[in-house]
Amino acid sequence: MHKNLLCAATSSAALISNALGSASYKTLLQGMSALSLQQTRGLRDDLKARGIEWREPKKYKKYHPEISGDLEAFKAADISGPTHKMTYAHAEFEQSSPEVQRLLSLEFAHNNELIKMSKLDILRETQRHQYDSGSLAAKITNLTVSIRYHQTEKGYEKLLRYSERRVHLEHLVDRRKKYLVRLRRIDYKRFEWLLEKLNLLYKPRVLKGGPIYRYDSLRKLVSMRCEKLRKAKLAAYKAKLDAQKESFEAEKKSTLEWIKETEEKLGIPVTVDPETGMIEAPLPPRVTIAKRIFGPYLVNKE
Repeated sequence: MHKNLLCAATSSAALISNALGSASYKTLLQGMSALSLQQTRGLRDDLKARGIEWREPKKYKKYHPEISGDLEAFKAADISGPTHKMTYAHAEFEQSSPEVQRLLSLEFAHNNELIKMSKLDILRETQRHQYDSGSLAAKITNLTVSIRYHQTEKGYEKLLRYSERRVHLEHLVDRRKKYLVRLRRIDYKRFEWLLEKLNLLYKPRVLKGGPIYRYDSLRKLVSMRCEKLRKAKLAAYKAKLDAQKESFEAEKKSTLEWIKETEEKLGIPVTVDPETGMIEAPLPPRVTIAKRIFGPYLVNKE
């Protein structure tokens, strides 16, 4: 509406620009633009006062937890524990001195060792047996740990610094999504169990819609507001009628009793019952048009 007004004003200003001059035309156009902007701001303030406010939706990257579906942060392994290679010599690690254990622990190891041990800790809860590392559930678990490590504050700083890390993380998210789709198709019960175990939210693929415009969104918000008010008024009216139900039933019963007594006094068939309501009375015999016209002329065979 405001755009149409602005276009009409612009066309009118263009028609009179020859008579007023270029300076007057520019002044008029600036004034109409300021008026349209003021009307738009007034409309927004009015809608905001009525509880209708539109905010531009946030745009998240594919690796953001809001899009990837990770409902849980990265769980790091115990830094006082041994590295992945030292797990094969766990007995010797336990027998060594505290200084040696600290040097061989995850405290002084690379971040890759921390990720490996974190994967191993979670994999023990989702794998079918102790040697399971190639099933779909195991692959999804390993990818989930890697994705959540990059989503941490330390990993996110590296993502902002290096573009190839962002691309790599997007590939990890896509690969996990592909494995989830395959597991969902093959074994749905295990798929649900794995989502609950890893605290994941599966989001099926949706087609991208068109651009989001402010005025279209405001129209939808206004229609939703009107629908909400309509339902609230209907609920209040229903509650009001429910409160009057007892008095209405009492009045109905007294009226039916009066009708029944009147019909009995007049000696006509009773058609109402104060307890059940109306009684199905027998219908009168159907008289056809031919019988109405030629009835008096028909001879009774009896």
